[in-house]
Amino acid sequence: MASALQYSHPESQSCVHCEAESMAWVEPLYSRSQVKRAGEWLRAQDTPINTEVIKNWRTSHGYPLHHFYISLKTRARKVNPNSFVSQRLKRLPSIHAKLRRERAMQLTTMQDIAGCRSVMPSIKDVQGLISAYSAGESLHEFDHEKDYIKEPKSSGYRSHHLIYRYKSATQTAFEDMRVEIQIRSALQHAWATGLETIDVFTRQALKSSHGQADWERFFILMSAAFAVKEKCPPVPGAPSGKELLQEICHLRETLQVTKRLKSYKSFRQILGFKELQKPDLVLLRMEVRDEKSIIKVQGFATNETDEAYAEYYKAEAEKDSDAVLVSSARTRNLKRAFPNFFADTDVFMREVDAVVENAKD
Repeated sequence: MASALQYSHPESQSCVHCEAESMAWVEPLYSRSQVKRAGEWLRAQDTPINTEVIKNWRTSHGYPLHHFYISLKTRARKVNPNSFVSQRLKRLPSIHAKLRRERAMQLTTMQDIAGCRSVMPSIKDVQGLISAYSAGESLHEFDHEKDYIKEPKSSGYRSHHLIYRYKSATQTAFEDMRVEIQIRSALQHAWATGLETIDVFTRQALKSSHGQADWERFFILMSAAFAVKEKCPPVPGAPSGKELLQEICHLRETLQVTKRLKSYKSFRQILGFKELQKPDLVLLRMEVRDEKSIIKVQGFATNETDEAYAEYYKAEAEKDSDAVLVSSARTRNLKRAFPNFFADTDVFMREVDAVVENAKD
């Protein structure tokens, strides 16, 4: 199922020293037509169900994803050494939800099965990294981009997305696999973390604009306030000036935003984090019951890849749980890469408090 491919990044000579120079990568085993049919079958199901075709298609994005991740990390650090880059494969429930939500979408053409993200300290750094991609050469085919900073989503989501198709003269098995690069500011990331945390603990779908009206409105307003602070285009449907601040203050109090977010962090239990010893793969599992969370952290070595994916698939199938499998993760960066798993919304809460203080002036 997996073949050992020697990894060497052509866009950065320093990458010969990266943490995953050589490891086993899963190759696609099924034709695109088979994958497309598997996607249609998955769309028709009421709940997300894994099949060998779907498992293989998703996992085989790992090699092209790592390629783009290394390139993104190199470019982001040239713009600002304090940038932070992470990568992930899209969760099965998210794939299932997207197929059902976007009826014209095919599994073979889904652009964000593989995604890497750079969080930049400022909006100026975001623009600098986008410019670096625009001006720089790439061995891969640029597909398209979505600028949700200039044109925010109706939910308030703001980020810049670049979508590429993987190209290689030697690794043709991965040809044309899509990878999405997300570039966002620390403020935009704090907003997304706050929203995802509320989603998880209150069983909503704010991320796809299917949540409680007051919560949806609150995050639209907070995104609008952050856009003002970063001097970016306004968020659709949000007021401005004093009216914006007053409505934020009202909903913050009505929804008890700060109290809720603090309680999610205080009522959590983290298991296995201290035992990690420089693993090659890390499985994060979060179980949420009655607004209390248990985070289980499990590490795997390179020769335990099959076991890691088996545990990951099992975790995804469990009710009331969320899971992510992180490759080549440095344990000290786990909380920074996935703050929503650890209910770490400190930055978001500080920014909300700052907006409220401005409203009093």
